[in-house]
Amino acid sequence: MKLVVARPNRRFLLCCLILLPCTLGVGSLLLWFWRRSFVYSIDARGIVLWSGRVESWNAVQRYNMRKRQGNTASKTSRIDIVFADGTATILPRWFMNGEELLRVLQHNMRQARPLGGKMRVNRIPRH
Repeated sequence: MKLVVARPNRRFLLCCLILLPCTLGVGSLLLWFWRRSFVYSIDARGIVLWSGRVESWNAVQRYNMRKRQGNTASKTSRIDIVFADGTATILPRWFMNGEELLRVLQHNMRQARPLGGKMRVNRIPRH
């Protein structure tokens, strides 16, 4: 599978700009630190976070998927990927290529799963 690099859309920048005067810069700083746990790229070798941390597919223990109901473009609102020593986050609506990230993530997790092995997936419906 090819390398997919996450491209943040205007929502992240808009949130940073709105939080800047409202929280005297503290909110923007916290949002920037939270972004370091976002997925930066996904390829056949593993997942790279914005912080620069690289995790192989063998390190993935499970993932939590939150879905929305209704007629929206993307039903998935958030995916938290759980590793042995932390988590990574994908917010599809915050990325221009969020749906592509989800497809590549699911494809690579199926490929990395050992034969006959199961991966724990928690699907949480959101209204």
